[in-house]
Amino acid sequence: MKRRYVVLFLFSIMLLTGCANIASMRASVQLKSAKKYLLSEDYEKAIVRLNKAIKIEPKNVESYILLAEVYQKKDMQDKVEDTLDKAREIENLSDRDIAKIDALDYKRVYSDILNDFYKTGIIGNDDFFLWDAKVNDYKTIDDSNKRFYFVISDVTGDGQNEIIIISRYNSSYQDLSKYDVHVYKIIDRKAIEIFSYDNLSYYDYSVSFLDKDKIALYSNSNIEDADIYRYNPHLIYFSYSDISKDEKEEAVDKLKHNQAKISSDYVVNPLNPSNFKEAIDNPAIVEVPNIEDIDDFYNDELDNKNKRDNDEDYKDLYRDRLMDLIKDKSDSFYFKLADVVGDEKDELIIKSDNPEGTEDYFAGNPYYYTVYGVVDNKLYMITSGYYTFRFLQDGTLMEFEEDDEPYAFFSSKPLKSNSDKDILKFVYYRQGKYRTGDQEFLEQLLKKPVKIKDSDINIKVTRSNIDKELD
Repeated sequence: MKRRYVVLFLFSIMLLTGCANIASMRASVQLKSAKKYLLSEDYEKAIVRLNKAIKIEPKNVESYILLAEVYQKKDMQDKVEDTLDKAREIENLSDRDIAKIDALDYKRVYSDILNDFYKTGIIGNDDFFLWDAKVNDYKTIDDSNKRFYFVISDVTGDGQNEIIIISRYNSSYQDLSKYDVHVYKIIDRKAIEIFSYDNLSYYDYSVSFLDKDKIALYSNSNIEDADIYRYNPHLIYFSYSDISKDEKEEAVDKLKHNQAKISSDYVVNPLNPSNFKEAIDNPAIVEVPNIEDIDDFYNDELDNKNKRDNDEDYKDLYRDRLMDLIKDKSDSFYFKLADVVGDEKDELIIKSDNPEGTEDYFAGNPYYYTVYGVVDNKLYMITSGYYTFRFLQDGTLMEFEEDDEPYAFFSSKPLKSNSDKDILKFVYYRQGKYRTGDQEFLEQLLKKPVKIKDSDINIKVTRSNIDKELD
Protein backbone atom coordinates (compact mmCIF):
# COMPACT_ATOMS: atom_id res chain seq x y z
CA MET A 1 0.00 0.00 0.00
CA LYS A 2 2.78 2.37 0.94
CA ARG A 3 4.57 1.66 -2.33
CA ARG A 4 1.39 2.45 -4.26
CA TYR A 5 1.17 5.90 -2.63
CA VAL A 6 4.79 6.61 -3.48
CA VAL A 7 4.17 5.66 -7.12
CA LEU A 8 1.06 7.86 -7.26
CA PHE A 9 2.97 10.74 -5.67
CA LEU A 10 5.81 10.50 -8.19
CA PHE A 11 3.31 10.22 -11.05
CA SER A 12 1.57 13.38 -9.83
CA ILE A 13 4.87 15.28 -9.78
CA MET A 14 5.71 14.10 -13.30
CA LEU A 15 2.24 15.10 -14.49
CA LEU A 16 2.49 18.58 -12.98
CA THR A 17 6.01 19.08 -14.37
CA GLY A 18 4.84 17.99 -17.79
CA CYS A 19 1.91 20.41 -17.68
CA ALA A 20 4.20 23.24 -16.64
CA ASN A 21 6.54 22.50 -19.53
CA ILE A 22 3.66 22.39 -21.99
CA ALA A 23 2.37 25.74 -20.68
CA SER A 24 5.83 27.24 -21.03
CA MET A 25 6.07 26.02 -24.62
CA ARG A 26 2.64 27.42 -25.48
CA ALA A 27 3.56 30.78 -23.94
CA SER A 28 6.86 30.78 -25.84
CA VAL A 29 4.99 30.35 -29.13
CA GLN A 30 2.82 33.39 -28.35
CA LEU A 31 5.88 35.37 -27.29
CA LYS A 32 7.79 34.63 -30.49
CA SER A 33 4.77 35.58 -32.55
CA ALA A 34 4.43 38.86 -30.62
CA LYS A 35 8.07 39.72 -31.31
CA LYS A 36 7.49 39.26 -35.05
CA TYR A 37 4.48 41.58 -34.95
CA LEU A 38 6.51 44.09 -32.93
CA LEU A 39 9.25 44.12 -35.59
CA SER A 40 6.66 44.77 -38.28
CA GLU A 41 5.08 47.48 -36.06
CA ASP A 42 1.75 45.65 -35.93
CA TYR A 43 1.27 46.61 -32.30
CA GLU A 44 -2.38 45.55 -31.95
CA LYS A 45 -1.63 41.94 -32.88
CA ALA A 46 1.47 42.00 -30.67
CA ILE A 47 -0.69 43.06 -27.71
CA VAL A 48 -3.12 40.20 -28.34
CA ARG A 49 -0.31 37.62 -28.46
CA LEU A 50 1.39 38.97 -25.34
CA ASN A 51 -1.80 38.96 -23.32
CA LYS A 52 -2.29 35.32 -24.34
CA ALA A 53 1.27 34.53 -23.27
CA ILE A 54 0.67 36.15 -19.88
CA LYS A 55 -2.58 34.25 -19.40
CA ILE A 56 -0.81 30.94 -20.13
CA GLU A 57 2.31 31.72 -18.06
CA PRO A 58 1.54 34.59 -15.64
CA LYS A 59 4.99 34.54 -13.98
CA ASN A 60 7.02 35.06 -17.16
CA VAL A 61 8.40 38.58 -16.67
CA GLU A 62 9.61 38.82 -20.28
CA SER A 63 6.01 38.92 -21.54
CA TYR A 64 5.12 41.81 -19.23
CA ILE A 65 8.24 43.76 -20.20
CA LEU A 66 7.56 43.31 -23.90
CA LEU A 67 3.88 44.23 -23.45
CA ALA A 68 4.86 47.43 -21.58
CA GLU A 69 7.27 48.24 -24.39
CA VAL A 70 4.47 47.88 -26.97
CA TYR A 71 2.14 50.09 -24.91
CA GLN A 72 4.93 52.66 -24.66
CA LYS A 73 5.30 52.73 -28.45
CA LYS A 74 1.56 53.39 -28.68
CA ASP A 75 1.90 56.18 -26.06
CA MET A 76 -0.52 54.40 -23.71
CA GLN A 77 1.16 55.48 -20.45
CA ASP A 78 -1.57 54.19 -18.11
CA LYS A 79 -1.30 50.73 -19.67
CA VAL A 80 2.50 50.88 -19.38
CA GLU A 81 2.33 51.60 -15.66
CA ASP A 82 -0.37 48.99 -14.98
CA THR A 83 1.62 46.29 -16.81
CA LEU A 84 4.85 47.14 -15.03
CA ASP A 85 3.13 47.14 -11.63
CA LYS A 86 2.05 43.55 -12.32
CA ALA A 87 5.59 42.66 -13.40
CA ARG A 88 7.00 43.98 -10.14
CA GLU A 89 4.76 41.58 -8.22
CA ILE A 90 6.58 38.56 -9.68
CA GLU A 91 8.90 36.97 -7.13
CA ASN A 92 12.68 36.67 -7.46
CA LEU A 93 13.17 39.23 -10.21
CA SER A 94 16.77 39.47 -11.42
CA ASP A 95 18.74 42.73 -11.46
CA ARG A 96 18.42 42.66 -15.25
CA ASP A 97 14.62 42.38 -15.04
CA ILE A 98 14.41 45.20 -12.50
CA ALA A 99 16.62 47.39 -14.69
CA LYS A 100 14.34 46.79 -17.69
CA ILE A 101 11.20 47.48 -15.67
CA ASP A 102 12.68 50.69 -14.25
CA ALA A 103 13.78 51.78 -17.72
CA LEU A 104 10.29 51.31 -19.17
CA ASP A 105 8.71 52.92 -16.11
CA TYR A 106 11.04 55.89 -16.35
CA LYS A 107 8.36 58.54 -16.91
CA ARG A 108 6.56 57.77 -13.66
CA VAL A 109 9.67 56.88 -11.63
CA TYR A 110 11.71 59.92 -12.63
CA SER A 111 8.74 62.23 -12.18
CA ASP A 112 8.10 60.91 -8.66
CA ILE A 113 11.78 61.22 -7.70
CA LEU A 114 12.11 64.77 -9.02
CA ASN A 115 8.85 65.92 -7.48
CA ASP A 116 9.83 64.47 -4.10
CA PHE A 117 13.19 66.23 -4.31
CA TYR A 118 11.53 69.52 -5.23
CA LYS A 119 9.29 69.26 -2.16
CA THR A 120 11.86 67.99 0.35
CA GLY A 121 15.43 68.59 -0.85
CA ILE A 122 16.10 64.87 -0.39
CA ILE A 123 16.98 62.56 -3.28
CA GLY A 124 18.08 58.99 -2.76
CA ASN A 125 18.10 59.80 1.00
CA ASP A 126 20.82 62.35 0.20
CA ASP A 127 19.77 65.46 2.14
CA PHE A 128 20.86 68.66 0.41
CA PHE A 129 19.79 70.71 3.46
CA LEU A 130 21.46 68.58 6.12
CA TRP A 131 23.39 71.54 7.55
CA ASP A 132 20.60 74.11 7.13
CA ALA A 133 18.92 74.99 10.45
CA LYS A 134 15.98 76.57 8.58
CA VAL A 135 15.07 73.37 6.71
CA ASN A 136 11.77 72.88 8.56
CA ASP A 137 10.57 76.24 7.25
CA TYR A 138 10.98 75.27 3.58
CA LYS A 139 7.93 74.19 1.62
CA THR A 140 9.99 73.53 -1.52
CA ILE A 141 13.62 73.86 -2.58
CA ASP A 142 12.73 77.29 -3.98
CA ASP A 143 12.53 78.57 -0.39
CA SER A 144 16.14 77.59 0.35
CA ASN A 145 19.44 79.40 -0.11
CA LYS A 146 20.30 77.30 -3.17
CA ARG A 147 19.29 77.18 -6.80
CA PHE A 148 19.07 73.82 -8.55
CA TYR A 149 19.45 72.84 -12.21
CA PHE A 150 19.15 69.42 -13.81
CA VAL A 151 19.39 67.27 -16.91
CA ILE A 152 18.44 63.65 -17.62
CA SER A 153 20.72 61.46 -19.72
CA ASP A 154 22.38 58.05 -19.97
CA VAL A 155 25.91 58.79 -18.74
CA THR A 156 26.83 55.22 -17.67
CA GLY A 157 26.23 53.48 -21.00
CA ASP A 158 23.82 50.88 -19.64
CA GLY A 159 20.70 52.02 -21.47
CA GLN A 160 19.19 53.75 -18.43
CA ASN A 161 18.98 57.49 -17.92
CA GLU A 162 20.60 59.15 -14.93
CA ILE A 163 19.69 62.42 -13.20
CA ILE A 164 22.38 65.12 -13.09
CA ILE A 165 21.81 67.90 -10.54
CA ILE A 166 23.87 71.05 -10.20
CA SER A 167 23.33 73.35 -7.23
CA ARG A 168 24.52 76.89 -6.66
CA TYR A 169 24.06 79.25 -3.74
CA ASN A 170 21.95 82.37 -4.03
CA SER A 171 24.03 85.54 -4.19
CA SER A 172 22.69 86.68 -0.82
CA TYR A 173 24.33 83.72 0.92
CA GLN A 174 27.50 82.73 -0.91
CA ASP A 175 29.51 83.45 -4.03
CA LEU A 176 27.53 82.37 -7.08
CA SER A 177 30.75 81.13 -8.68
CA LYS A 178 30.70 77.98 -6.50
CA TYR A 179 28.68 74.96 -7.57
CA ASP A 180 28.14 71.28 -6.70
CA VAL A 181 27.58 68.36 -9.10
CA HIS A 182 25.65 65.20 -8.20
CA VAL A 183 24.68 62.28 -10.45
CA TYR A 184 22.02 59.70 -9.54
CA LYS A 185 21.24 56.30 -10.99
CA ILE A 186 17.77 54.81 -10.58
CA ILE A 187 17.82 51.28 -9.10
CA ASP A 188 14.55 49.60 -8.15
CA ARG A 189 12.79 52.99 -8.32
CA LYS A 190 15.26 54.59 -5.91
CA ALA A 191 17.89 57.23 -6.67
CA ILE A 192 21.45 56.14 -5.84
CA GLU A 193 24.27 58.68 -5.94
CA ILE A 194 27.01 57.56 -8.35
CA PHE A 195 29.13 60.71 -8.55
CA SER A 196 29.47 63.94 -6.60
CA TYR A 197 31.85 66.86 -6.33
CA ASP A 198 31.27 69.97 -4.23
CA ASN A 199 32.54 73.52 -4.10
CA LEU A 200 33.80 73.76 -7.65
CA SER A 201 34.64 77.16 -9.04
CA TYR A 202 32.29 78.01 -11.89
CA TYR A 203 34.98 80.08 -13.60
CA ASP A 204 37.89 77.69 -13.07
CA TYR A 205 36.55 74.11 -13.15
CA SER A 206 34.20 72.13 -15.39
CA VAL A 207 32.66 68.68 -15.29
CA SER A 208 32.07 66.98 -18.65
CA PHE A 209 30.46 63.67 -19.54
CA LEU A 210 32.39 61.78 -22.22
CA ASP A 211 31.49 58.74 -24.34
CA LYS A 212 29.03 56.50 -22.52
CA ASP A 213 30.67 55.93 -19.16
CA LYS A 214 33.32 58.57 -18.39
CA ILE A 215 33.34 61.84 -16.49
CA ALA A 216 36.10 64.47 -16.74
CA LEU A 217 36.83 66.96 -13.96
CA TYR A 218 39.29 69.60 -15.10
CA SER A 219 40.60 73.11 -14.79
CA ASN A 220 39.66 75.25 -17.75
CA SER A 221 43.22 76.61 -17.80
CA ASN A 222 44.90 73.17 -17.67
CA ILE A 223 42.91 70.45 -19.43
CA GLU A 224 45.99 68.17 -19.58
CA ASP A 225 45.68 67.48 -15.86
CA ALA A 226 42.01 66.44 -16.05
CA ASP A 227 40.81 63.76 -13.66
CA ILE A 228 38.95 61.04 -15.59
CA TYR A 229 36.41 58.77 -13.91
CA ARG A 230 34.76 55.64 -15.31
CA TYR A 231 31.50 54.09 -14.17
CA ASN A 232 32.13 50.86 -12.26
CA PRO A 233 29.03 48.61 -11.98
CA HIS A 234 30.49 46.77 -8.99
CA LEU A 235 30.82 50.00 -7.02
CA ILE A 236 27.72 51.65 -8.54
CA TYR A 237 29.98 54.68 -8.79
CA PHE A 238 32.35 56.53 -11.09
CA SER A 239 35.83 55.32 -10.13
CA TYR A 240 39.03 57.31 -10.62
CA SER A 241 41.30 54.24 -10.39
CA ASP A 242 39.99 52.41 -13.47
CA ILE A 243 41.47 54.73 -16.12
CA SER A 244 44.59 53.79 -18.09
CA LYS A 245 47.10 56.30 -19.43
CA ASP A 246 45.88 55.82 -23.01
CA GLU A 247 42.26 56.32 -21.98
CA LYS A 248 43.16 59.54 -20.19
CA GLU A 249 44.99 60.86 -23.26
CA GLU A 250 41.99 60.01 -25.43
CA ALA A 251 39.63 61.74 -23.00
CA VAL A 252 41.80 64.84 -22.83
CA ASP A 253 41.90 64.99 -26.62
CA LYS A 254 38.09 64.96 -26.73
CA LEU A 255 37.94 67.76 -24.20
CA LYS A 256 40.32 69.85 -26.29
CA HIS A 257 38.11 69.33 -29.35
CA ASN A 258 34.87 70.08 -27.46
CA GLN A 259 33.54 66.55 -27.93
CA ALA A 260 31.88 66.20 -24.53
CA LYS A 261 28.32 64.88 -24.57
CA ILE A 262 27.26 67.13 -21.70
CA SER A 263 29.14 69.84 -19.80
CA SER A 264 28.28 71.38 -16.44
CA ASP A 265 28.31 74.78 -18.12
CA TYR A 266 25.22 73.83 -20.10
CA VAL A 267 23.12 72.34 -17.28
CA VAL A 268 20.88 75.39 -16.95
CA ASN A 269 17.37 73.89 -16.81
CA PRO A 270 15.84 74.97 -13.45
CA LEU A 271 14.75 72.02 -11.29
CA ASN A 272 11.08 72.89 -11.19
CA PRO A 273 7.95 70.76 -11.81
CA SER A 274 7.09 72.83 -14.86
CA ASN A 275 10.24 71.47 -16.53
CA PHE A 276 10.02 67.81 -15.49
CA LYS A 277 7.84 66.41 -18.26
CA GLU A 278 9.88 67.91 -21.09
CA ALA A 279 13.17 66.73 -19.56
CA ILE A 280 11.84 63.19 -18.97
CA ASP A 281 10.28 62.89 -22.42
CA ASN A 282 13.38 64.26 -24.15
CA PRO A 283 16.59 63.19 -22.37
CA ALA A 284 19.83 64.90 -23.37
CA ILE A 285 21.41 61.96 -25.21
CA VAL A 286 18.92 59.15 -25.76
CA GLU A 287 15.25 59.62 -26.56
CA VAL A 288 14.06 56.71 -24.40
CA PRO A 289 15.87 54.03 -22.38
CA ASN A 290 17.06 51.22 -24.64
CA ILE A 291 16.15 47.70 -23.47
CA GLU A 292 18.71 46.13 -25.81
CA ASP A 293 21.47 48.24 -24.24
CA ILE A 294 20.45 46.88 -20.84
CA ASP A 295 20.75 43.31 -22.15
CA ASP A 296 24.20 44.04 -23.61
CA PHE A 297 25.31 45.64 -20.35
CA TYR A 298 24.15 42.73 -18.20
CA ASN A 299 25.55 40.13 -20.60
CA ASP A 300 28.95 41.77 -20.12
CA GLU A 301 28.42 41.66 -16.37
CA LEU A 302 27.50 37.98 -16.44
CA ASP A 303 30.85 37.29 -18.09
CA ASN A 304 32.40 38.76 -14.95
CA LYS A 305 30.02 37.15 -12.47
CA ASN A 306 31.49 35.60 -9.34
CA LYS A 307 34.85 37.25 -9.87
CA ARG A 308 34.90 38.00 -6.20
CA ASP A 309 34.72 34.27 -5.56
CA ASN A 310 37.82 33.85 -7.72
CA ASP A 311 39.78 36.51 -5.87
CA GLU A 312 41.58 33.91 -3.80
CA ASP A 313 44.52 36.21 -3.10
CA TYR A 314 42.46 39.27 -2.30
CA LYS A 315 44.20 39.70 1.04
CA ASP A 316 47.48 40.27 -0.80
CA LEU A 317 45.96 43.50 -2.08
CA TYR A 318 45.10 44.46 1.49
CA ARG A 319 48.70 43.73 2.43
CA ASP A 320 49.95 46.02 -0.35
CA ARG A 321 47.67 48.83 0.80
CA LEU A 322 48.81 48.51 4.40
CA MET A 323 52.47 48.36 3.39
CA ASP A 324 51.98 51.61 1.46
CA LEU A 325 50.98 53.22 4.75
CA ILE A 326 54.22 52.06 6.31
CA LYS A 327 56.14 53.55 3.39
CA ASP A 328 54.42 56.85 4.15
CA LYS A 329 56.21 56.66 7.53
CA SER A 330 53.02 57.41 9.41
CA ASP A 331 52.50 55.92 12.86
CA SER A 332 48.85 56.93 13.26
CA PHE A 333 47.11 54.22 11.22
CA TYR A 334 45.16 51.25 12.56
CA PHE A 335 43.31 48.45 10.77
CA LYS A 336 40.93 45.54 11.07
CA LEU A 337 39.61 42.80 8.77
CA ALA A 338 35.87 42.17 8.96
CA ASP A 339 32.93 41.30 6.73
CA VAL A 340 30.89 44.50 6.81
CA VAL A 341 29.25 44.18 3.39
CA GLY A 342 27.71 40.75 4.03
CA ASP A 343 29.46 39.01 1.14
CA GLU A 344 31.17 36.38 3.33
CA LYS A 345 34.54 37.98 2.64
CA ASP A 346 36.51 40.26 4.86
CA GLU A 347 36.83 43.91 3.95
CA LEU A 348 39.76 46.05 5.11
CA ILE A 349 38.97 48.89 7.50
CA ILE A 350 41.68 51.50 8.04
CA LYS A 351 41.45 54.25 10.63
CA SER A 352 43.70 57.26 11.11
CA ASP A 353 43.85 59.43 14.22
CA ASN A 354 45.18 62.43 12.33
CA PRO A 355 44.57 62.22 8.58
CA GLU A 356 46.77 64.44 6.49
CA GLY A 357 45.32 66.57 3.76
CA THR A 358 41.77 66.80 5.09
CA GLU A 359 39.94 70.11 4.99
CA ASP A 360 40.15 72.43 7.99
CA TYR A 361 36.52 71.88 8.97
CA PHE A 362 37.25 68.19 9.54
CA ALA A 363 40.29 68.86 11.73
CA GLY A 364 38.35 68.51 14.97
CA ASN A 365 37.01 65.04 14.23
CA PRO A 366 38.76 62.21 16.08
CA TYR A 367 38.88 59.58 13.34
CA TYR A 368 39.11 59.15 9.66
CA TYR A 369 38.21 55.72 8.28
CA THR A 370 38.21 53.99 4.91
CA VAL A 371 36.73 50.63 3.94
CA TYR A 372 38.26 48.66 1.05
CA GLY A 373 37.04 45.63 -0.87
CA VAL A 374 38.26 43.61 -3.86
CA VAL A 375 36.56 42.84 -7.18
CA ASP A 376 38.28 41.25 -10.17
CA ASN A 377 41.61 41.34 -8.35
CA LYS A 378 41.43 45.11 -7.90
CA LEU A 379 41.30 47.03 -4.65
CA TYR A 380 38.45 49.54 -4.37
CA MET A 381 37.44 52.01 -1.70
CA ILE A 382 33.88 51.15 -0.72
CA THR A 383 33.20 54.01 1.66
CA SER A 384 34.97 56.50 3.94
CA GLY A 385 34.11 59.13 6.50
CA TYR A 386 35.28 61.74 8.97
CA TYR A 387 33.12 61.14 12.02
CA THR A 388 32.71 58.66 14.84
CA PHE A 389 31.39 55.47 13.27
CA ARG A 390 29.80 52.11 14.07
CA PHE A 391 28.90 49.05 12.06
CA LEU A 392 25.68 47.66 13.53
CA GLN A 393 24.58 44.04 13.68
CA ASP A 394 21.78 44.69 11.17
CA GLY A 395 24.33 45.82 8.54
CA THR A 396 23.92 49.56 9.09
CA LEU A 397 26.95 51.83 8.94
CA MET A 398 26.33 54.93 11.02
CA GLU A 399 28.44 58.05 11.42
CA PHE A 400 27.65 60.83 13.84
CA GLU A 401 29.26 63.98 15.18
CA GLU A 402 29.47 64.50 18.92
CA ASP A 403 30.73 68.07 19.13
CA ASP A 404 27.83 70.24 18.06
CA GLU A 405 24.21 69.72 19.08
CA PRO A 406 21.89 68.82 17.48
CA TYR A 407 24.10 65.98 16.25
CA ALA A 408 24.44 65.26 12.56
CA PHE A 409 24.31 61.61 11.54
CA PHE A 410 24.62 59.50 8.39
CA SER A 411 23.20 55.98 8.22
CA SER A 412 23.76 53.66 5.27
CA LYS A 413 23.49 49.99 4.37
CA PRO A 414 25.14 47.75 1.76
CA LEU A 415 23.28 47.73 -1.54
CA LYS A 416 22.17 44.16 -2.18
CA SER A 417 22.16 42.52 -5.61
CA ASN A 418 19.36 40.15 -6.53
CA SER A 419 21.44 37.94 -8.78
CA ASP A 420 23.56 39.21 -11.61
CA LYS A 421 26.27 41.36 -10.10
CA ASP A 422 28.74 41.53 -7.23
CA ILE A 423 28.25 44.94 -5.66
CA LEU A 424 30.40 46.86 -3.19
CA LYS A 425 28.32 49.87 -2.21
CA PHE A 426 26.92 51.51 0.90
CA VAL A 427 23.87 53.69 0.23
CA TYR A 428 22.26 56.21 2.58
CA TYR A 429 18.88 55.37 4.00
CA ARG A 430 18.74 58.42 6.27
CA GLN A 431 20.81 61.48 7.12
CA GLY A 432 19.79 63.99 9.73
CA LYS A 433 20.45 66.95 11.98
CA TYR A 434 17.83 69.69 11.98
CA ARG A 435 14.72 68.09 10.45
CA THR A 436 11.79 67.24 12.69
CA GLY A 437 12.27 63.71 14.04
CA ASP A 438 15.99 63.47 13.22
CA GLN A 439 17.27 63.37 16.81
CA GLU A 440 14.64 60.83 17.87
CA PHE A 441 15.72 58.61 14.95
CA LEU A 442 19.37 58.96 16.04
CA GLU A 443 18.49 57.96 19.61
CA GLN A 444 16.89 54.74 18.34
CA LEU A 445 19.87 54.08 16.08
CA LEU A 446 22.30 54.42 18.98
CA LYS A 447 20.39 51.76 20.92
CA LYS A 448 20.90 49.08 18.27
CA PRO A 449 23.45 46.25 18.84
CA VAL A 450 26.93 47.12 17.60
CA LYS A 451 29.08 44.76 15.52
CA ILE A 452 32.18 46.96 15.21
CA LYS A 453 32.81 50.43 16.62
CA ASP A 454 35.61 52.85 15.86
CA SER A 455 37.58 51.89 18.97
CA ASP A 456 37.66 48.27 17.71
CA ILE A 457 39.89 49.35 14.82
CA ASN A 458 42.93 49.13 17.06
CA ILE A 459 45.57 46.99 15.31
CA LYS A 460 48.47 49.28 14.61
CA VAL A 461 49.81 49.20 11.05
CA THR A 462 53.18 47.52 11.51
CA ARG A 463 54.93 44.81 9.51
CA SER A 464 54.51 42.24 12.25
CA ASN A 465 50.80 42.97 12.70
CA ILE A 466 50.19 42.83 8.96
CA ASP A 467 51.88 39.42 8.78
CA LYS A 468 49.93 38.17 11.79
CA GLU A 469 46.52 39.25 10.54
CA LEU A 470 46.91 38.43 6.85
CA ASP A 471 48.84 35.15 6.92
